[in-house]
Order: sequence, then C-alpha cells, then structure tokens
Amino acid sequence: MKEISKIILNDIKFFAHHGLTEEEKVLGQNFSINLEMECLLDKVFKSDLIDDTVDYSNIFNIVKDIVMFSNYNMIETIADKIIAELFLIPKVKSVHVEVRKLNPPIKDSEISYAAVSLYRSKDS
Repeated sequence: MKEISKIILNDIKFFAHHGLTEEEKVLGQNFSINLEMECLLDKVFKSDLIDDTVDYSNIFNIVKDIVMFSNYNMIETIADKIIAELFLIPKVKSVHVEVRKLNPPIKDSEISYAAVSLYRSKDS
C-alpha cells in the first residue's frame, strides 16, 4: 500500500524584486512562501535514508532560485513556476503553494499581505 505523506515548509521569507511597477522592481520588497506537498514516502519509514524522501533543503533551494534569481510582474507567475519545478521531483504528487507579498504598495492602505494560492495535482 502506498501512503501519501505531506511535507510542509511554512513562512519561507525572501527579499526580492518582483512587481508591476518600476519602483517594486528596483527597490524590492518582502515575500513569504508557504508550501504543502503530498509525496510518496513509503520507503523512508523503513530505510531512514534521505534518498527515500523529498529533501526539504532541496525544496528550499528550488524556491529560492525562483524567487531570488528571476523577476516576475505577478505573484501568480511565481507560484506557477514553483509548482512546475517541484513537479520534476518524482515523489511529489501534489503541491499547494501560497505566495505572499508582504505590505503591498497600495496607496493609502494598511495591508499585511496580498497573496495567491495555487493547488495542483499530478493526477488532475
């Protein structure tokens, strides 16, 4: 029997240069990423080996490369790119990602964050 397990990385923080306006792209701003991945990890429970799981330090580095070393206008695009890269890992079966732009630069507003949340499964 194959069991589905979840790997969760919560509140991964980055300072990056994404956004529609030139100001956002030049000055940068804070982002936070939440990830929840359903994975097939049945082998790791017996082996206790890193090769039989999804290494979350590798997941962090994938997200970091997308957020820190690319520039996008929309946080929707960031979320889509994260899912596409994580789906290259065979053990990952679904991904729920939330990309938050902290304190978005909206005139006359006090907003903690603006976010987009995407969920995709390899089966759908």
